[in-house]
Amino acid sequence: MGRFSEEFIESQKKRLKTRIKEHEKMIGGREIDAHLLFKRNTAIPNAKKALRLIEKGKYGLCIVCGEEIPIKRLKIMPAALKCIACQKREEDENAD
Repeated sequence: MGRFSEEFIESQKKRLKTRIKEHEKMIGGREIDAHLLFKRNTAIPNAKKALRLIEKGKYGLCIVCGEEIPIKRLKIMPAALKCIACQKREEDENAD
């Protein structure tokens, strides 16, 4: 985790855990609309995976190409698992 300060990592862990709790609480026993379905199927698993990557010392590395994810992206999206290029490529492929 040498690339990030311990303070940054701890703040990201806290943000990720808070998001997981908020999304799980929001989903609760309610009927799930498309937005909540996305949160359940994507946001929560990504946040949990990001927490596991922190523990492994691999947080901030793209899970596709291994390149560093810019800290600016991680500050906005703490559960980002892919660099912008790989994320865009995946979205473009899924749009077809």
